[in-house]
Amino acid sequence: MTDSESGHLSEYLTIGEAAQELEVSQAELRYWEKKKLLMPVRISSGHRRYRRGDLRRGALIRDLIKKGYTSRGIKNIVSGKKNTDSSGERDIVRSEHRKEMLLDVKREIQALMEMLRSK
Repeated sequence: MTDSESGHLSEYLTIGEAAQELEVSQAELRYWEKKKLLMPVRISSGHRRYRRGDLRRGALIRDLIKKGYTSRGIKNIVSGKKNTDSSGERDIVRSEHRKEMLLDVKREIQALMEMLRSK
């Protein structure tokens, strides 16, 4: 660890602290990093350090996973997310609206297929 790193480390959390705060496992945080959903800072020793912004993004990722979003879907949402929470919420609402529209289309197609089968 360099002197400049040690002076700023109090602003960062370890992977264990971040996992505890987000209520996820350390393995899940590593997986999010592997999928490039969350990119913590690496110090000279190679250890991960999480900033408060990483935790906000991590909370959004966690919540989207709970709602059933895929890694790709989450990446699309968080990459388009601006620095304000309201734009992220708009993206989520738009995504959920698209999902509902697609489910409606799927139901209509299934109904048409059923109708064709009965003929």
